[in-house]
Amino acid sequence: MALCNAVNVGDSVYVPIHGFIKKSCDYANGDKFMNTFYGSTGTVVKARMVEEGMPNHSLVHFDSIGGEQVLPHGDMTRQGPGAWAIRKR
Repeated sequence: MALCNAVNVGDSVYVPIHGFIKKSCDYANGDKFMNTFYGSTGTVVKARMVEEGMPNHSLVHFDSIGGEQVLPHGDMTRQGPGAWAIRKR
């Protein structure tokens, strides 16, 4: 079985809670977006945003925020088949 290192539609992407986010005033004060987005997992709905001029980005839907976010491939690390995570900073 060949392994594919490309982001594909339907893959999951986990967004960790970065240390600098935990220390931010907005996160500490309960900002709804920050507290629901960070630490959640989304599903890739568009793997490469070529038409938008951002071929190295994916559009990811997050149920936690009820919407999509554009995430750069360069920040993603492969966790296994169909699973990705944003690099923790």
